[in-house]
Amino acid sequence: MVFSSFTFLYLFLPLCLLCYWIFPNTKRNLVLLFFSLLFYFWASPQVVLILIASSFLDYWLSGRFEQTGKKIFITIGVVFNIVLLCYFKYTNFFLEQINFSLSASGITPISWLHIVLPAGISFFTFEKISYLIDVYRKTAVVAKSFPNYLLFTSLFPHLIAGPILKYHDLAEQIESRIQRSGDFFAGWTRFSLGLGKKVLIADEVGKIADNIFALNSGELTTPFAWLGIIAYSIQIYFDFAGYSDMAIGLARMFGFKFTENFNSPYSAETITDFWKRWHISLTNWMREYLYIPLGGNRVGAARLYFNLVLVFCVSGLWHGASWTFLSWGLLHGIFLIIDRLGWLKISKQLPKIINVSITYFIVLMTWVLFRSVNFEMAGAYYSSLFDLNKLHFYLDNKFTSEIIHNRGWLALTIGICCSFLPASKKLLDLADKIWLACPAKNLLVGIGALGLFILATLTLVESGYSPFLYYQF
Repeated sequence: MVFSSFTFLYLFLPLCLLCYWIFPNTKRNLVLLFFSLLFYFWASPQVVLILIASSFLDYWLSGRFEQTGKKIFITIGVVFNIVLLCYFKYTNFFLEQINFSLSASGITPISWLHIVLPAGISFFTFEKISYLIDVYRKTAVVAKSFPNYLLFTSLFPHLIAGPILKYHDLAEQIESRIQRSGDFFAGWTRFSLGLGKKVLIADEVGKIADNIFALNSGELTTPFAWLGIIAYSIQIYFDFAGYSDMAIGLARMFGFKFTENFNSPYSAETITDFWKRWHISLTNWMREYLYIPLGGNRVGAARLYFNLVLVFCVSGLWHGASWTFLSWGLLHGIFLIIDRLGWLKISKQLPKIINVSITYFIVLMTWVLFRSVNFEMAGAYYSSLFDLNKLHFYLDNKFTSEIIHNRGWLALTIGICCSFLPASKKLLDLADKIWLACPAKNLLVGIGALGLFILATLTLVESGYSPFLYYQF
C-alpha cells in the first residue's frame, strides 16, 4: 500500500483519521500505533514481527543502560541493528559476488534462497540506531514506554521512506501535542501538494525516462540520452520530494511536525550545497553519527578526505547493494573533496547561473550510475551522451511519440521550472501560515489543494499503481 493508491487514499487514511478523532486524546497514540502496524503489515507481512521484536530489544537495552550505565547494552543494540540491516539488504549481493568468483574458477556456485528486503528497513534502522546512540550521549532520554517507542519506529507517515527522524525530536510530540484545525488543513495542503508532485509530475516524467533507458544502443541517440537523464533527474526529485511532502503533511494532520527533507536541491551552486538541500535528513544523520565520530573536520587533510569518501560510499551502499550505487557515492565524495581543495572559493567568483549549471551537470552524470543496473549499462549510456555520431533526433514522429507523449512534455516542463525556481517553497510557507492564521478564509489554498487531489486521483484512475522509487531502499 502506497500513499498514492486508492486503498490508502479512500480506505486506510479516512478510516485512520475517523478513528483517531473519535477516540479521546489518551487513546490516540494507540490508534496511530495500530494503524501504523497495519500499514507495515500490508507492505511487509513477513517481517512485521521483526520490526516489533527489534524495537522491543532497543527499548529494553536502552532501559538496561539507564539502570547500569554499561556501554555494552548500547553496543549490542547498535551492532544488532547493523547486522539485521546487512543480512536483509546485502546478503544477496555478497553471495552473488562469491558465486561469480566461484563460477569463474570452475567451482559450483552456492545455492541459496533470495532474501526479501523488508520495506523501509534502511530508514527505520537508522532511526533506531540514532535512538540508541542519543541515549548513550544523553541527548535523548529513554522512551517512557514501549508503545511510545514502537510508535516512533513504526509511525506510518515516515516508516517506509523517511524523512529519517530522531527520537528526541519526536518524543515530546508523542507524549503530548497540541492538535489544531489549522494544523490539519496545513497538513492536508502539504499532502495534496506531494500527491501532485508524485502523480502529475514524477510518474509522467518517469515514463519518458523509462522508455529512453529501455532503448537499445542503436535507437539511443545523443539528444534522447540527454533527455532521458534530465527526465530521470526530475522524476527522482519529484518522486522522493513528493513522498516527503506527503509524509510531512500526513504527520501534520495528526499533530506531528517533521523536519524538512528537501530545499530546491537543483538550485545548489556546489556539490557541498547540493547535499545541504537533497535528502537533508540522511545528510544530517551521516554527519552526526558517522562523519563526526570519524573525526569530522578536526583531523588532517588526508584523513578528512578519507572520511568524506568513506561516508559517501556508505551513503551509496545505503541506497542499494550494487557496485553502481557504491560508485555513485564515491563520485559524490570525490567532488566534495574537490570543493574543499579550492572549488568553493573559485565558485564564489562565478555567476550563480554558471555554478548551478556545473553542479547540475555533475549531478546528472552521477544519476546515470544511480539509474543503471550495472557498469555495462552505465558505460553504454555515457557513450550515447557524448557520441558525436548520434547528434540527431529520429524523423519518425510515430517512434518519438511512443517514447515521449504530450502529457510527459508538459510534466517535464513544469518539473524543470519548479526545480530551478525557489519561489515554490516560499508559496508553501505562506500557505502554511495562512492556514494557521485564518483557515476558514483561505479558500484559494483549499481549492488549489482540492483541485490537485482530484486531478491526481483522476490520473491514478488512468495510470494505476505506481510505487515510490525510494521504497526499494
